[in-house]
Amino acid sequence: MPTGVKRASSVIHHPDILDGRPGFRLHGGWGYVSVLEGGGHICELVLHALGVVNPLWRPTWRTIDPSGYKPRKHLRIYGPLPEGRLLAGIAGHSISFDYFGPPSPEEIAAGHSTHGEAPVVNWHKQLTRQTPQATLVYGAQLPQAEMRLQRVISLDRDNPVVYCEETAFNLATFDRPISWNHHVTFGPPFLEPNVTLFDMPATRSKACPATFSKKMAIRPDSNFRWPNAPRKQGGFLNLRTSEKGRYGHYTAHLLNPALKSAFIAVCNPRLRLLVLYVFNRNDFPWVGNWEESHNRVHAPWNGREFCRGFEFSTTPFPIPRRGTVTNGALFGESTYRWLPARSMAKSKYMIVLFDVPQDFTGVASVVLKDIARRENLSRTTLGHIKHFLSGAFRYARRQGVLENPNPMHDVEIPEARPAGETHAYSLEEEAQMLAILPEPTATVVATAVFTGARKGEIRGFTWQNYDGPEIRVEKSVWRSHVDEPKRPKSKGAIPVIAQLKLLLDQHWERCGRPHNGFIFSNELGNPMNLEALAVDVIRPALEKANLAWHGWHAFRRGLATNLHRLGVSDKVIQQILRHANVSTTMNIYVKMVSVDAANAMRTLETMCATTVQPERLGSTRIM
Repeated sequence: MPTGVKRASSVIHHPDILDGRPGFRLHGGWGYVSVLEGGGHICELVLHALGVVNPLWRPTWRTIDPSGYKPRKHLRIYGPLPEGRLLAGIAGHSISFDYFGPPSPEEIAAGHSTHGEAPVVNWHKQLTRQTPQATLVYGAQLPQAEMRLQRVISLDRDNPVVYCEETAFNLATFDRPISWNHHVTFGPPFLEPNVTLFDMPATRSKACPATFSKKMAIRPDSNFRWPNAPRKQGGFLNLRTSEKGRYGHYTAHLLNPALKSAFIAVCNPRLRLLVLYVFNRNDFPWVGNWEESHNRVHAPWNGREFCRGFEFSTTPFPIPRRGTVTNGALFGESTYRWLPARSMAKSKYMIVLFDVPQDFTGVASVVLKDIARRENLSRTTLGHIKHFLSGAFRYARRQGVLENPNPMHDVEIPEARPAGETHAYSLEEEAQMLAILPEPTATVVATAVFTGARKGEIRGFTWQNYDGPEIRVEKSVWRSHVDEPKRPKSKGAIPVIAQLKLLLDQHWERCGRPHNGFIFSNELGNPMNLEALAVDVIRPALEKANLAWHGWHAFRRGLATNLHRLGVSDKVIQQILRHANVSTTMNIYVKMVSVDAANAMRTLETMCATTVQPERLGSTRIM
């Protein structure tokens, strides 16, 4: 792992991610990932240890959000429809959905674009998933296709691993044949002739027809075995590297059917950067290898582009949907998938960045243990990877594409370094936070500080469950789902100390003295998104004051630590935090423990009497 200054995990909205276009940047301790709102493209993957090298393609032309493309205004800049709108905003890793390739003539007349709606509509942030990692949930409505896409991107805090989960929703009342393609395109300086290495576990391969390009170096429509493609003039072209010169071609590759997990790996040994995508082979059985080397001379290409796409996909060739369905299977493998009426489908993949030696020669296979050893991943991270793969295989079994038992059931996590130390806020840190945070953020934080409630439980607090002396945990909210708390033992009453009561009562007054509803809600009355609150309000305020943000759960740990500092017994702390592992003996003495818990919280109340600023104390709630 790279050493140096630790960087906090965060998700920040930027007005200028690329060419003045807005998007989001996810920061981890190791680097960052950037995505665009226009088209949803992942446009940057940066590993701090190697400087600011971004392996993904950035077009030489100035891009715009594709929703801003106007044929009359932009025809000469980006070309005509159906490609013009796509090329106006393309960058890096784009998704082609729900078809891959150009639309049919009739679809063009109806206003459709190349590669479907997904890469040309605006994507919007939906919520931030409740995890300690930097996590972005964003999605797009596809009105023409009557579908919806959602993508969740989550960064490992300590290691250069990016977890991606996508969900496609068919909103129509009929089954749909779809293509689902990840158009991962690499460009200079990472893409370098005769240097950058491309690897994948491919078997049978097929070249595109002659109509794809007049400057194809390989024999059109030929069948071959990766990586050696037959040249037009005889001999073979090793596709593991890109040649110098002017050419353009596309080849489709069937990934090894014997594999459960497949990968694409692209490495520039001179720059010491390896980019690895790992995914479920049955979700994406094909890889498209697209090479553009100063071949296309029309706008916006103008003979200037050198880029290469390594695209994992449900579909081998970029042709109209009708042709994909009519052509049927290739090499015995399906070339599209069905999404039933009013149903959803999920896919997962992860991206791993490696710092490799300059004599690195490529990737022959991917094994979980090798990743752990090379990148010094923790057991916690390996557990996340195992969970990701297990979920992918479990879904494959439900879809009927995997008949064998889940292969991850018997997988053991290899020996690895322990997870990093977690943080517990001290009373001093909490006092500093409350002194600088605005309302209602300060009251939300104070509730976390003085109750030790979990994030989902805080979101689930209602006015009905608060009576002044105590607040009862009855609900927990995850994303938009309101449910029972984590475990039956999680339900219970928490004593409310005077400092918190004053803040809650003042918050009640500001809310208009409601008798029901969520205590912390948004403008629609739904539970407040605490991760968004942390990103938009808490983290910027703390950064200005040179204070560190360690996440919501650090308040829960902090309460336990602070009570322990006051001499409160472990059993009483367990009762206050409502942990599930209270012994049977303690269950017999619940009343005694409850009295002790109230006494313990009164002791805390006395010790932190100066935590709440006097100017925050106002009128009290009349119950």
